[in-house]
Amino acid sequence: MKANLIVGVDIGASLTKSVYCYAIEGVAKPQVGFKTACSMVRKLTKAKHASLLKTVDDNSSLVVFDEGYWLVGNAARGETLKLSATQNKYETAIAKTLALVGQLIAEMRQQGVDEVHVMVGILLPMDEWGDRFALEERLEGALWEFEFNGVTVRTSMLKGIHISPEGYGMSQMIETETGGVFIFGHRDVTWLHVDNGSITEGRSKTFAGWGMQRLIKEIDYTFKDELQAAAILFAAGESLKDKYLLQLCNEGDLSRLKEAIAEAREQLWLDLCGEFQSTTYRVVKQVICSGGNSYYWQSKLKALLGQRFDGGAGLRREMEERFPVLRGSPLLFRGADIYRFASTLPGFPVLDLVEA
Repeated sequence: MKANLIVGVDIGASLTKSVYCYAIEGVAKPQVGFKTACSMVRKLTKAKHASLLKTVDDNSSLVVFDEGYWLVGNAARGETLKLSATQNKYETAIAKTLALVGQLIAEMRQQGVDEVHVMVGILLPMDEWGDRFALEERLEGALWEFEFNGVTVRTSMLKGIHISPEGYGMSQMIETETGGVFIFGHRDVTWLHVDNGSITEGRSKTFAGWGMQRLIKEIDYTFKDELQAAAILFAAGESLKDKYLLQLCNEGDLSRLKEAIAEAREQLWLDLCGEFQSTTYRVVKQVICSGGNSYYWQSKLKALLGQRFDGGAGLRREMEERFPVLRGSPLLFRGADIYRFASTLPGFPVLDLVEA
């Protein structure tokens, strides 16, 4: 039985987000979904890969392509491993994408599918934009045949691979002649300048290392897990709610932690505003703020941008309607860009089985 799979992937530094749809021959309604995965990746030896095949769980994947062996997901996490938050996304994008495609094809195989046509869209950081052609070539080659959790997977291409810069999805919501998009991620902050609906590369910029990861490092407190700390700070919000912060410290340290967070936050915002002076944010007519940590800076951004501020509330409401499980979730902020990007992919959502 044949199926078409269209998947948009945001290769996040702290979390991989995806929106997908697939149509199965003879099944009237396509399956549309939102999926996340831990962004940790570890390259393995052949022997290590073989030893893990018997123990891999639903939260991790083992993929093989180009004679390389990779572990993707929670099992790749560990104190001795390098966080994917410090790696170039291009270096790990292929392994993460194949893990996601492998999971979805395994799901379809349970419904009797034995032939899959795939189209993939990927959001790549602006500062890695020069790698897009190499990424496209290598990923297309890998998708023809790769191994997922010990099983060989073969696909054929459906309308190719589409690569756009992070923030592209949100840029398509600019309604003015000139506009911009701020993307606040875990690792970086990105500014995209948009003229007449198109991103102007020469006036766009990535502030590498200025994301939430920097705030965590500047807080005068030792965190055991920076990704966990970032998620908890997001939940605690500007009011620094005790019930969340107590997951990071004991009651005796609570006041000290609150003071350290507040001080680091004010200093980082002051530094960010200095960095932003090198962008065109002051002259554009609409600024959309997105990314997982845009909510954390929302009051500061509103004060900075005034009436030009757009937090994407309408898009988040649309996401909640399509994916009720996301109602009230931080994933509405983290997944907004990939959700909007996926809707621009040819044929998405698949209403009928598209001929390959």
